[in-house]
Amino acid sequence: MRHLLSIKTVYPRPGRRVWYDDQREVHQQIFSGDESVDYAFMGTNPDAADNRWLRDALDSQIPIIYFLGTAPGFYQAIIPTFVVGFDPASLKARIAFAASEAATAAPETIAERRYALRTVKQRLHQASFREMVISAYRGKCAISGLPEPLLLDAAHIMDDRDVSSSRKKRMAPSSKVSAGSNHDGEHQESR
Repeated sequence: MRHLLSIKTVYPRPGRRVWYDDQREVHQQIFSGDESVDYAFMGTNPDAADNRWLRDALDSQIPIIYFLGTAPGFYQAIIPTFVVGFDPASLKARIAFAASEAATAAPETIAERRYALRTVKQRLHQASFREMVISAYRGKCAISGLPEPLLLDAAHIMDDRDVSSSRKKRMAPSSKVSAGSNHDGEHQESR
């Protein structure tokens, strides 16, 4: 292999061992607004092959794919991602995201990195929202009972942008529905 292609951070299962610090911290770093996030080295040797590939990705500034765990066994692919820092003392690399999937270089300024991070936050929120709603309906369509999660969409019963509604009400399970994609359009029109 000539270059690193992808990296991943596993979402920890409740009650299971957490192997790397980034499993606990990456979502917090993303949602707190850092312009980049930590990615823990494999093991304690900065010169191990996996860690050298991170360094090579930094030196070559090649885009990579970051598979970020959003729930146990589920990942959100963040494309492109760039290694923008490498710290052998802390055994971590710094990862930054690009705002456009067509980007071929890491964002140069803090403002550009924060803008890209905002885009990533939106995608992560959508993935987490979908997972929460589909799980609440036990993987079935609330209208037809179709038991195929891959064919389901998650929808707000109450408009997510409704400023007169409190965030708590909008995020309550009763304000959401799991529906087959053929039903979601009907739901949107009936508002």
